[in-house]
Amino acid sequence: MTRALAISIFVALCGVASADMTDGAVPAEQIKPLVPHKLGGVEPYQALDYPWAVAIAYKLPDGRYANLDIQNTFHRSTHDTTLEDLNNKSPSSMCPKKETISGYVACVKIGDGSASIRWYLPDRLTVRVAAPTEDTVRKMAADLPIAKLAALSAKK
Repeated sequence: MTRALAISIFVALCGVASADMTDGAVPAEQIKPLVPHKLGGVEPYQALDYPWAVAIAYKLPDGRYANLDIQNTFHRSTHDTTLEDLNNKSPSSMCPKKETISGYVACVKIGDGSASIRWYLPDRLTVRVAAPTEDTVRKMAADLPIAKLAALSAKK
């Protein structure tokens, strides 16, 4: 097989794989309008612009940072939820505790100097908010429209 033909086949296969991977994904443009301007009373410090995700950093009054990440799972093409199953297994290092927060089950991880809350919203989105303290992360999480994000995630 010639090198040019091999490269053409590789590019074609990668195109098909990436098309499958993003098929049914929620574009960031549909997620962004659901994200409140402030979380826990804190305005965004910096946002990254991704086609399939929302990532926002918040500079807290004490100079530390909190983060919000809303991402697509991309397991729809493979139908393999192994990674999500591992992330959501509780108790584990990834998900020490499960709680119902804003009406949806979330993994809550509280550590020394960090806290995070992560929702898996079948079957397309994950939402994770992280902050230096449990109080801050819970205040920020309370401002998220999880029900609206879950409805967006469940749309086919």
